[in-house]
Amino acid sequence: MADQFTSNFTRTALSRQARLRGWLMDQGLTLSEVSRRMGISIRGASLLCRAETVPIHRREQLRALGIPDELLPEGHVVRFGPKPKDDGALEA
Repeated sequence: MADQFTSNFTRTALSRQARLRGWLMDQGLTLSEVSRRMGISIRGASLLCRAETVPIHRREQLRALGIPDELLPEGHVVRFGPKPKDDGALEA
């Protein structure tokens, strides 16, 4: 009875991270298995699952595991190389 209440009540009340953990448990996936499939450490998998944003290629890897889009963190482009200089200081 508590399980039914929890699943009905918390579908909207739980954070995305908590819903993702629940989905992984329902699928029988552990962070260890997620990390193995992604080729990263368990800590890395945990950080990705808890993050609000992740690099797009990592989001795609999580999606490839079958994780529904609404449970995935937002993807963002990671830019490499030097940061552009702020020339705003020259405008005075």
